[in-house]
Amino acid sequence: KMEKYIIEPPEPVTTYWYKCNNEFYVEPLEHMIEERDVYGVAVIDRNEATYATLKGKKETILGHLTSGVPGKHKAGGQSQRRFDRVIEDLAHQFLKRIGDHMNEAFLPLKDDLKGIIIGGPGFTKKDFYDGDYLQYELKDKVITIVDTSYTGEEGIREVIAKSADDLENLDVMHEKKIIQKFIKELIKEKGLASYGEDEVRNNLIIGAVDTLILSEDLTSMRKKFTCSGCGYEKEITVKTQSQADNLEERCPNCNEMLKEDSSEDLVDELVEKAEEMNATVEFVSTETEEGTQIYRAFGGIAAILRYHVG
Repeated sequence: KMEKYIIEPPEPVTTYWYKCNNEFYVEPLEHMIEERDVYGVAVIDRNEATYATLKGKKETILGHLTSGVPGKHKAGGQSQRRFDRVIEDLAHQFLKRIGDHMNEAFLPLKDDLKGIIIGGPGFTKKDFYDGDYLQYELKDKVITIVDTSYTGEEGIREVIAKSADDLENLDVMHEKKIIQKFIKELIKEKGLASYGEDEVRNNLIIGAVDTLILSEDLTSMRKKFTCSGCGYEKEITVKTQSQADNLEERCPNCNEMLKEDSSEDLVDELVEKAEEMNATVEFVSTETEEGTQIYRAFGGIAAILRYHVG
């Protein structure tokens, strides 16, 4: 049979590529769904500044500024001191201009912004961070300041490369914090913790879930089986298609064999229910001890609740 699916990418497709092959070229689409977190990146020195966003593997340059601050003045005496004051004032105005532009660019993203990285050669980047140039909510999101050899777009790439460990550690710490909060609620007598597929699904349906925690290693499928005789429906979770093919479920009404009607990834089904109820979704890896515990002890499905469910 012929099947047709229309898929709208989560972001605009900016890559144009003509390829003759026996398979689809979907790498740019894969990159879009790999990472949702956004980081702000800036590289600053006394002469210029560039600021950008980093989302997954995609860096987007948002702006580039030049200062016009003159170099050292060779004159001496009063003229030298007066000129130094002029230079310092021009440098201050340039840092203020950088802050204004970054505030304008990053403040609309602050709810999705996981952190800001600042880099550059020399001490100007530190002067910028120490001063009151960034809005306080953005300044609190600065996670590291790094030295670079370059400015401009090349400097942005250097900042990202040098901050790789910090970004990875930030993700790990965020994951640990979420799981520790779940465990803390779990050990309380009336804690706001829920785990296991059926229990979490029921809590999602009634809107009790605040944060849904899913293991990245979940591969199960949620399948709907239907009776061709009376229309009876039953949903079953299976780990493999082979397991689904070997199911011998009969209709409780007319004893007809149930046939598979539809299928979707278990993760997609749970995420969809979470989004309908405005619950936050957190994916955790099995590369940490806490993430492995969620997968092995709780089946890879857990939740932090909005209120206690008796």
